[in-house]
Amino acid sequence: MDDLGQIAEFAPLLQEVWPDGAASSAVVEHVSHHGHAEHWRVRNGDRTCIVRLSRGAEAAARIERALEALSGEEFAPELYGWRALPDGSHLIAMEDIDGTPPDAGYAQAHLRAFIDVICRLHAHARFQRAVVDVGRGGGEDSSRGWAEEEWGRLQTLAPSDGRVRRAAPWLARTRSEGETSARSLMVYGHGDLHLGNWRVRPDGRLALLDWEEVRRWPLASEVADFVVFGELEPETIADLYEAPVTYAPAVHAEAAACALSFYLYWLRTVIDGSGPRPNDLAFAARACERLFAA
Repeated sequence: MDDLGQIAEFAPLLQEVWPDGAASSAVVEHVSHHGHAEHWRVRNGDRTCIVRLSRGAEAAARIERALEALSGEEFAPELYGWRALPDGSHLIAMEDIDGTPPDAGYAQAHLRAFIDVICRLHAHARFQRAVVDVGRGGGEDSSRGWAEEEWGRLQTLAPSDGRVRRAAPWLARTRSEGETSARSLMVYGHGDLHLGNWRVRPDGRLALLDWEEVRRWPLASEVADFVVFGELEPETIADLYEAPVTYAPAVHAEAAACALSFYLYWLRTVIDGSGPRPNDLAFAARACERLFAA
């Protein structure tokens, strides 16, 4: 569906967003395309919204329930409405967050503000109920599982490649540490806290996008990609979150496993040519060196 304006179900959804009839003169801009979802910005004068076409009904339900639960919270987009399509996909209309994605330097300089948002989310009673009802399984698409999958592909594709062999001790350490200690502190989480899913509003308030991964799982897993992409110290995150002192090693281990999963993924896409991103591979390699060195 390349032209959102041609989707028959789109017009009724916009009428819910703008019941004064403004939808009839709206301008549609296609802003992103992924295998599981597409996004459009719909504009009428100074009013905008984002419309997401979510191809998975379960993922759509997670977004809808999470945003319904978080209505009125500044760190989540307002949900304006949604509509199921005949093929099982969903159109979801939500607030167009006016903000920019932070870089690692910004995250480091404003770390307390980021942790405050994470803590508020984890303590949110309505969000917790939504996660209980529709959240993903805690172990689905985990960093450890993803790393094992990519390692298996690389053993078939290029087992003697020096970049593959470089990861062997990292994987051995990840396997030896396990996830058991991480599960001593469970949270109702966003599920995908990497910096690309954060926005800094013009007034400095933080917001989170992409709510399709919500789940109950270990705190260490929840903050792992935030640590990796923010180039943060796991022990500092555990301390600011006020986790028990004994929990810090679990945060470190899960962040290292997360870095390894991205390293193996980007290495595989470089080797097989399916989506080479050498700069991202180099970043993941540095993250592994940092996190596995301790």
